[in-house]
Amino acid sequence: MTSIALGPQTCTSLAQGSRREWLVADGLGGYAMGTVAGLRTRRYHGLLVVATAPPAGRHLALVALDPVLVIGDTRVGLGTHRWSDGTLAPDGFTLLATFTLDDGVPRWRWQVGDIVIDREAAMVRGRPAVAVHHRLVAGSHPVRLELEALCTWRSAHGERFGTGAPDVEPVAGGFVFERHYRVHGPGFVAGGDWYRGVRHDEELERGLPAMEDLFCAGRFTADLHPGDHADVAAWAGDLDDRPPPAATQHRRRHAVVRARARTAHRRHRRRRPRRRPARCAHRDHRQHVAGTRYGIAVDPADGPPAPSGDDF
Repeated sequence: MTSIALGPQTCTSLAQGSRREWLVADGLGGYAMGTVAGLRTRRYHGLLVVATAPPAGRHLALVALDPVLVIGDTRVGLGTHRWSDGTLAPDGFTLLATFTLDDGVPRWRWQVGDIVIDREAAMVRGRPAVAVHHRLVAGSHPVRLELEALCTWRSAHGERFGTGAPDVEPVAGGFVFERHYRVHGPGFVAGGDWYRGVRHDEELERGLPAMEDLFCAGRFTADLHPGDHADVAAWAGDLDDRPPPAATQHRRRHAVVRARARTAHRRHRRRRPRRRPARCAHRDHRQHVAGTRYGIAVDPADGPPAPSGDDF
């Protein structure tokens, strides 16, 4: 089992948090990938990247679920985006308390005053699907969590711009984007706005196209008390087959990792060479050592060992 933990010194530094990347694979060539800070710095960063023509053909689907805390009349954005003019808005990385990677599952923890909220993302093994789990860990009063679904459907190494409204079909609990993938969660409210001029810093440094537009298909909402959770899932393939929640995926992955660790330990023990007693150059000396061990009086000059008094 492997665990990596980063504290606020790294998480609240954009220079450090945006250079540290995480990746969770689905076993089919698809994945979820991003940075500790939550800033998308590459064109292929997103919560759901679908392997359309393995091993190289992949499409970016669900780009982000931007979390917004609604505390009374105050809205606090926990996401992070860089725009074409260089501005950061929102700058939710400044509220990150910790980031952990536990058995390959990334988990963020934000703290806003006495309110503490967690997010973790887990891929479904063997399916192009991701489950994102949110939990209100602590707070003196209930809060509302909104999750803005930013979407696209394009090559993972391309870009797309807002030239007309995409085909977004409302369905129970969410929507289907251009018949390619479905997103499901609590309290869905349809949207329909393009977020124009999103910039990817790493692509800009490499001299590659660094701008694109993202479509906000709507937002999911949940009123949370401490201990409550809100789950959102996105998947391609069979759009009627909703994947299990992220917490279930984490438990399954944890069990798999432990089983693999036990198997590797057993194999290591079987392959470990057996220790052999050291060989001595002189045969009579070996007899003397063996005789002493088993209570036999041995004189190397007398030849074969004779029984000692202890043998009677």
